Amino acid sequence: MFWNAIDETDIQSALFGSVVASWLEGQPDSVRLERVRNGYWRPGTDPRGTRISAVLFGNNLRAWRANTGLPELWINPWATNPLTPLAAFTTVTVDDGDNFVRSSATKTAAEVFGLSPGWPNSQPD
Repeated sequence: MFWNAIDETDIQSALFGSVVASWLEGQPDSVRLERVRNGYWRPGTDPRGTRISAVLFGNNLRAWRANTGLPELWINPWATNPLTPLAAFTTVTVDDGDNFVRSSATKTAAEVFGLSPGWPNSQPD
């Protein structure tokens, strides 16, 4: 898949909902940004997407570039069977305050796949 035209805001909106500005008429100081519950995943009395625990999003994934980076793991905090962060992946989820929480990967793609640093052009040891 090609994700060249999709950025992090697009992923956030698709999974967790769009961000809109709201205000009270005649009160310019009341302007605030809020997330609309129109994403695939949503909590509450009408939950949605609870059967999907997480999604992997990758950029320009190619077999010959396997050692250059891993996709990000976006975790659904409202899943019926929640997934805990996996150390090999950078993970993204939201907390109770609708703030995005990002955890960095603890391994490189080369370590996960057992590849030499120059793979595929390097020779095995």
